[in-house]
Amino acid sequence: MKKTEDGYIIPIRLSDYVETLDDWELVEYISRFEATSKYLRNGASQAKYDEMKRVWDKRYPEEEVPVLECVPPLDCELSFLHECRRINEED
Repeated sequence: MKKTEDGYIIPIRLSDYVETLDDWELVEYISRFEATSKYLRNGASQAKYDEMKRVWDKRYPEEEVPVLECVPPLDCELSFLHECRRINEED
């Protein structure tokens, strides 16, 4: 999404957004998606993964995506945020 000066948020297509990403962002998301259990993936994460693979293949037609092995799965942030909230509520 793109925010204007007056505070409006203009939605953009997923394909347009992914085209603007750097290579390392593609590699990171693809790696995290593949590290995520298939039971924790949804239609939105699958669509973003497919689009990132498409952009990678467009940029580097003969190369596989270098999947990183030391990345957390996609659901990691939610667990972290819930844990932070729990700690704050206990204080």
